[in-house]
Amino acid sequence: MDWSKAKTILIGAFVVINLFLASRVFFVGQQTDLIVSYEVAKEALSQRQIVLDQVFGEQAPVLPLLEVEYMVFDKEHPWLEILLGTDFSELVDSEYFSNDDGNVVVIQAGKKLQFYGGQNPLISLEISARSQWMKDFFSQLEIDLSEYQMEVEDQSQDRQSYLFRRRWNDVFIENDHIRVDFEHDQLVLLEIQRIQSIRETQTQMRLSSPHESLLKLMKFEDIKNDRILDIQVVYYRNENLIKWEEVVIDQLEPVWKVFLESGITKYLVELE
Repeated sequence: MDWSKAKTILIGAFVVINLFLASRVFFVGQQTDLIVSYEVAKEALSQRQIVLDQVFGEQAPVLPLLEVEYMVFDKEHPWLEILLGTDFSELVDSEYFSNDDGNVVVIQAGKKLQFYGGQNPLISLEISARSQWMKDFFSQLEIDLSEYQMEVEDQSQDRQSYLFRRRWNDVFIENDHIRVDFEHDQLVLLEIQRIQSIRETQTQMRLSSPHESLLKLMKFEDIKNDRILDIQVVYYRNENLIKWEEVVIDQLEPVWKVFLESGITKYLVELE
């Protein structure tokens, strides 16, 4: 037997075995850390009667900060004519507009546009025709709905809401959304808050692990006797902490968003 060749085979076999054992030790270590962090969070949250009864296995993600530019709405914005026609009145400077049909547009802080349908609605559509109408209508506004994920909610037997949530590399952006409400087949509400440009920065941000972040729920006085359903990473900016009407260019950071059984959602900001 060629001893040199056999030695090479044995060395290769030992390397493979050692790599396999090392990977198993690393995996078991990860699983142990995951269970320990889960038990610690579960015990702490139980003091506030917050139930954590599932293990969230996602590791602490690393994501870039996003530099964004918001769409700004004012009385010169071309969407006003699309929604109200050419003959409308400005009742409050750059904030409140209406036409003779009772349709109203409200602009909040220059960033959020809300259209309310009046007695003569902008559009009346059965459910089967709404998807195509929304695609065509938002194309007219130069909004690409392929960048959004649509969710449908039945507010009542006669009212449906279509919520479009913006995604960036499979992560939702909370500060960019579209909502369309139909009641009795008539458009009664259109709400748009739009980011018109997005750029990934060079700054990378590592989030805490899910179980570690869930401990931040302890600081919220309005959460008690509740159950955690899910937690996911989103991009988010708390608009109440800044002079929102003055912001055009901003940075959004990744945060954990928690969904509770009561319907409450909370954003767990990494640095406050």
